[in-house]
Amino acid sequence: MSTSKTLAIALFALISTSPAAEWQSVAPLPGPNGGFVCGALNDTLFVLGGTNWRNDTKHWLDGIQARSLKTGEWKLAGKLPAPVAYAASAQTKETLYFMGGSDGSRTHQTLWELNARGQVKARAQIASATVYGGAAIVNQVLYLVCGSKDAADLSQLADACQAIDLKSGAVKSLPPFPGGKFTLPAVTALGDRVFAFTGATFAGGQVQNQSGAWAFSIRKGQWQRLRDYPFAVRGLAAIALNERYLLLGGGYKSDAEGFTNEAFIYDSTNDRYLPARALPYRAMASFALSGDHLFWLGGEDEKKHRTDRCYRIAWKALLSEATREK
Repeated sequence: MSTSKTLAIALFALISTSPAAEWQSVAPLPGPNGGFVCGALNDTLFVLGGTNWRNDTKHWLDGIQARSLKTGEWKLAGKLPAPVAYAASAQTKETLYFMGGSDGSRTHQTLWELNARGQVKARAQIASATVYGGAAIVNQVLYLVCGSKDAADLSQLADACQAIDLKSGAVKSLPPFPGGKFTLPAVTALGDRVFAFTGATFAGGQVQNQSGAWAFSIRKGQWQRLRDYPFAVRGLAAIALNERYLLLGGGYKSDAEGFTNEAFIYDSTNDRYLPARALPYRAMASFALSGDHLFWLGGEDEKKHRTDRCYRIAWKALLSEATREK
């Protein structure tokens, strides 16, 4: 074999076994923030509301922060009608929806929508106030999973699930969540299924993290138990990468272990978790997807502390790395 061909083969082997992508630090949020609503519409990444801590005091935020995905610059694009944190949210290509949440003293009963110009309007009033729930959208129907009536009182957690038609406003009750009364489930959708991973229950005055996972079949109208997540955690982040795979990561494991940066690709076809490249920092933070890039941003990285960090990665390379030859 010629020397040039040998070198070509060696170079190909090196490329094929080298890391497919790296997390890249980008311009931080305008300030430390966690518990916010976020999403990408057209060429803008939005961060709405949230919380931070200053001088041992928790502050509830009402800002609409916008990052141009062309220039990378953040700006204040407006303000919400009231501070909002820990709302259930989901988006279509054109609109970011968020429901409920808290302003620190009361739980909202409003379904809001944000358009690509950064304009917010109330879409509907919902029957019961909710905070710490999860949401996903399938065919213009928003599916709401669990949550609490009061951000400060987890004894009011619920197992209720609802479907809200975004065109007509009609609300339909769904079978209750089989995991029980949950807070902070990681909720997203693929095809005609709504997935809910991990979260926490509240019993005997104690928050108990869970590892359970379920999928609600819209066609069948019923919940199905999935393989458990690799460990119990609350505040897990979830996002659909394509029609088959979800990315799951971060969250709070326990007082002994604290926050985690572990991540997994969930294969919905085979009901299995594939280890993925670690997230760039340990936190209960958020994913956002825009074009070729996946963002990991903000969040709670220590108790009574928020971060302004923001990173991005080429999501197709991340997925390829995790699923290669598995």
